[in-house]
Amino acid sequence: MVTIIRSDSQKPVPDAVVKVVPLGLNAMHEKPQQGYTDAKGEFLFTIDEPVIVQISHLGFITITDTLYSPESKTYFIS
Repeated sequence: MVTIIRSDSQKPVPDAVVKVVPLGLNAMHEKPQQGYTDAKGEFLFTIDEPVIVQISHLGFITITDTLYSPESKTYFIS
């Protein structure tokens, strides 16, 4: 799960687009996961291999990160 927070107000960012793209050996056979954050700024997904996570929302800087394990992470966007 990722949580998206505004860096200026510390409030959650609903409706941010989150795209999760697999990087491992099975990457060519797996579809990217994509969706929107909920009212709490959270987007839930499952991984079993490294992935690239891209977070974007109109008016904010796009964030791209690599996750190597299934852990929750919070991103602050401005």
